[in-house]
Amino acid sequence: GSSSISSAEARLHTGHFVVGGFLAGTVAAIATAPIDLVKTRMQVFDGCGYDGMLSTTLKILREEGKGVFMRGLLARVIWIAPG
Repeated sequence: GSSSISSAEARLHTGHFVVGGFLAGTVAAIATAPIDLVKTRMQVFDGCGYDGMLSTTLKILREEGKGVFMRGLLARVIWIAPG
């Protein structure tokens, strides 16, 4: 009879799914870190020169440099990737 699971899918083990999920979580954490920083600055410092996404991003770049967007990345990956 026909099987709904292909032979490639049958060879995948739980470990493959765990590693795939961890990698996806890591990519998501890295990709969203800068956006989350900008959002947080806008929420916390409302009315203090953080008026929009672009102006907040430029202000952060100008005053703190690009490295600040990845500050705390390891903790973020540890928190998000396993989920």
